[in-house]
Amino acid sequence: MKYMIVGWNEIAENLARSFEYRGYGYEIYTQNISEVELKKVEEFEIKSVEQLYKSVKNDSIIFLLKTELDKKIDVLKNIKKKSKGCKVISIAFQDETQKLKDHHVDDIIVKDELVSSSFLKKLDDIESKSNSERIADIVEKSKKDISIFLHNNPDPDAFASAMAFEKICENFNKNFNTYYSGNIGHPENEIIIESTQIKMTKIEEGEIKDIIDDSDMLVFLDFAKPGSNNLLPEETNADIIIDHHRTNKDVKQTGYAEIRTDVGATSTLMTKHLLNLGIEISSILASCLLYGIKVDTDNFTKNIFVQDFKMISFLSAIEDKDLLDILESPPINPDTVSALGEAIVNRKFKDDSLVAYAGKVSEKDDIPQIANILSQERDISNVLVYGLLNNKIYMSARSKELKLDIGKGMKKAFSSIGSAGGHQHSAGGVIDLSVFDSVEDAKDRIEEIFNEEVVKD
Repeated sequence: MKYMIVGWNEIAENLARSFEYRGYGYEIYTQNISEVELKKVEEFEIKSVEQLYKSVKNDSIIFLLKTELDKKIDVLKNIKKKSKGCKVISIAFQDETQKLKDHHVDDIIVKDELVSSSFLKKLDDIESKSNSERIADIVEKSKKDISIFLHNNPDPDAFASAMAFEKICENFNKNFNTYYSGNIGHPENEIIIESTQIKMTKIEEGEIKDIIDDSDMLVFLDFAKPGSNNLLPEETNADIIIDHHRTNKDVKQTGYAEIRTDVGATSTLMTKHLLNLGIEISSILASCLLYGIKVDTDNFTKNIFVQDFKMISFLSAIEDKDLLDILESPPINPDTVSALGEAIVNRKFKDDSLVAYAGKVSEKDDIPQIANILSQERDISNVLVYGLLNNKIYMSARSKELKLDIGKGMKKAFSSIGSAGGHQHSAGGVIDLSVFDSVEDAKDRIEEIFNEEVVKD
């Protein structure tokens, strides 16, 4: 999109600085360059209105800040003559609004309410609707199967996002399939699959090429980079990418990419797209989307933003409370209970830290479940739980300390013998058993590394 500000005043300057803060490109135009201080002309690269008429495009969003009504109408008429598809937002006094509407202004901010944030809110609304329309347009033009890909071992946010995208496909009567690799761990994921009609297909690496060749459109949800935590070849181009994780790498896409780090979950983005497109959200889907946001924001406490709260408010009003209760307190697998008992018996303490060996586990997802439970023990700030599966040691760490970044600590401490990392309060890792002389050696080394290197004073 192309953002254009017409007219120069304090509001224009504040709006321009807000665009800069958001990382948006913009252009400023005014009727008479001599009206503007030379310093401001150089700083903001202000251009004449005549240049505006040559530059306006169908995807332009124009903020009309001129004060005189006749001049606003004149600019508006010339803009719309050049491009009927552009969007024009104008300031106006109350008695000017009808005349501007007669000349096809797209939106108006009454001058009594005039602040930069009002324009930015209008901009957000326009952008959001435009993005949803772009997604719908790409889906609608699809002629064959649409393939939706999730990352390895998908979590509730990925599941819910896929369900939402499937609703968009259904809205346009398109054939689709959702693919994942790895395992569906965590009881709540199994409940989501059992309680919904999500079309999930597990795939192996050898099947990827045929799926891509037979697909008319590829969609990446809750990840952006092919080959990173997924089975897709690195050279794969996506038609649509929707994700909320920060990436410093260029993403390959041929249609639409939305990578938003100002939301806490992909479920937030998908909820907004469904609303923008007027697609009904059932109570079951609402519950899954709400739970996806809850998990990725650690119970609505971390990495959560204004847009998340807006979608949480909407989803909470239509959720299936019984389903959400089950998702939030899922039944525990008997094997997980056995591993929990082993971890409780084997837990060791040092100051406010706890390290526990859970023995041999049936699923690697048992480890984070047990870590979550043991982290609730009184007077404990740091927890490490680890267990053995297929000659690999899987670890999960939790920390309540504000000054400790457990993800960075785990990565630094265990990177020489395995792989580890995560977030400030939650982390995981894996080490091949062959690194150690025996299981007992592994237990001693892991406990020592955690206490001496990860949570050291």
